[in-house]
Amino acid sequence: MGKRSKKQVHQIAAARRTESRTGFAFGGVLLCFFLSGTAGLIYQVVWGKALGLVFGHTAYALAAVLAVFMGGLAAGSFWIGRWCESRPEPLGSYAWLEFGIAASGALSLAGIGGVRLLYVFAFPHLSGVALVVVRLLGAAIVLFVPTFLMGGTLPVLARGVARYSAELGGRFARLYGVNTAGAVAGTLAAGFLFLPALGMRATLFTAVALNVIAGALALRLSRSRQISTDRAVTPPPVTKHETIESARDDSVWQMRFLLICFAVVGATAMAYEIGWTRLLATQVGSSM
Repeated sequence: MGKRSKKQVHQIAAARRTESRTGFAFGGVLLCFFLSGTAGLIYQVVWGKALGLVFGHTAYALAAVLAVFMGGLAAGSFWIGRWCESRPEPLGSYAWLEFGIAASGALSLAGIGGVRLLYVFAFPHLSGVALVVVRLLGAAIVLFVPTFLMGGTLPVLARGVARYSAELGGRFARLYGVNTAGAVAGTLAAGFLFLPALGMRATLFTAVALNVIAGALALRLSRSRQISTDRAVTPPPVTKHETIESARDDSVWQMRFLLICFAVVGATAMAYEIGWTRLLATQVGSSM
């Protein structure tokens, strides 16, 4: 009986050590995603400022940046989220996404400068809607790659930190909350501190550095294998009183309804942001 008690004590101590290491590693992941959110909104502020020189108006530049930014996030979340299902090391994949964001983000100002030159070249030959299309397509081509990679970071990390399906909701919420807090910090720092003191290029490379730090930390966590990457447990089977077909039909219609609701909420949020920008411009003045 005494030997069994000692064995149980050792098992409990080992479980606590494992839980402590896992909690520490999850804290590191949260730090990575905070830095990623900070960098993402620094990019958005810098891109809006740079595209203002192309579009000539803050609200138009913001609309272009938001359209490309959110479109890239949506595409990246969809495609990379599906791709990461077959990857054995989600944290390693996330690290390389951060490095890709840093590389493509570092080239973005040069790309926007190219769009500005293209607009100057096309101006004598085109007019009206054609010029708007040139500017929008140019901005989309330049900004799509970094925003596409940004969109993949959340689904990859969500798979990497949730060992079981019961953990997914809570850990996903913490990831999203920390990333949003980083976005707030990045917006305030870029708009009120970095841009006035450092200028666009140095501010952009501050975001690049944050991506590199987040990627390096995630790569370290991945190599130490401190977080379990087991797949979520499968959902329980249906009961005898409901058929698989009816449950599947209900699930499909419910999912479609929720997706429509999310789309409406997203469109409303972006409309608010554009509207508030135009209203605030009349009170505090345009930044251009």
